[in-house]
Amino acid sequence: MINLGVVAGGTHEAKALIDGWALPEDVAAARARPDSLLARAVLRALLQHFSGCHGWHLRSNPRGKPFVVDDNGKAGPFVSLSHSRGMVSCAVSWTGPLGVDVERHRPRDVAALAAYAFGPREIAEVARDGASAFFRIWTLREAIAKASGDGLPLAIDGQDRGDGAPLQGWLRRDGWWLLTALPHPGTSLAVALTAEPGASAPSLDWINIARVRHPRL
Repeated sequence: MINLGVVAGGTHEAKALIDGWALPEDVAAARARPDSLLARAVLRALLQHFSGCHGWHLRSNPRGKPFVVDDNGKAGPFVSLSHSRGMVSCAVSWTGPLGVDVERHRPRDVAALAAYAFGPREIAEVARDGASAFFRIWTLREAIAKASGDGLPLAIDGQDRGDGAPLQGWLRRDGWWLLTALPHPGTSLAVALTAEPGASAPSLDWINIARVRHPRL
């Protein structure tokens, strides 16, 4: 099971999430970056919905991969966060390492970027389908890079990783379950989750974050 939340910044919903869920440690860590603060608030709401517990602390390993621990320092579920130009997404799962990436579409030289970062089959897809293919593949590559902990070097390594993915839906590829989605107009999202041999595609629960009840209420 993956719990997934997507929220647009600058909305009443976003303000309510920050006011209700962000802790002082989140405000300090976000350093006045609204998207980062909103991502932390969304993650806390997801964790409450997923685990029924509120006392989680967000940490990062030396490579920058986030993880959560409880008040006793015990590791919690796997988590991932992403934000892009006001759009925020977070994912939570006990199943295994996962990564989420969300990207607002914007004018880019997608052919040049694909030639620099993508594999040959991915480059061909971008040449054929343009920006929609570029952002679908880029979010998949970013999601895999986050899930693996390898970061940007993997995302731009020139190896085919996201070619053949549907516009929306699951793809099993190279030990990963990969999800592509279009959560809002002009926005691409991808999730990568480690795939156990013989396992079926994980279930996905899109959470209406605004309806997650805070334990103080």
